[in-house]
Amino acid sequence: MKKEFKNGDIAYLSIGKRMKGFSLTSGSPVKIIKGEKISVRHGGYLYTIEVINPKNKQKIVLDGWLTQNDLMTKDMHEKHLAQEKMIAELEAKLNVNS
Repeated sequence: MKKEFKNGDIAYLSIGKRMKGFSLTSGSPVKIIKGEKISVRHGGYLYTIEVINPKNKQKIVLDGWLTQNDLMTKDMHEKHLAQEKMIAELEAKLNVNS
């Protein structure tokens, strides 16, 4: 598995995650502090991240908290947002026609 993220990169959560005392939704940005190789079966790389706690707006560093499977690149995130927008528009049209 190719390492997708370098130190300092911004990545986006692929699914919502419960952190230490708070939750972040899918698509939330995280800053990569460092990545280390682990078993490919478990995601290939384990990342230490910096996030902003939505409750108190403070930065927190979580050591070895997420695998590569938990994260999206900016391109993946933009495609995901476009798909969500398209789905919402289709659902709105279906609701109007109901």
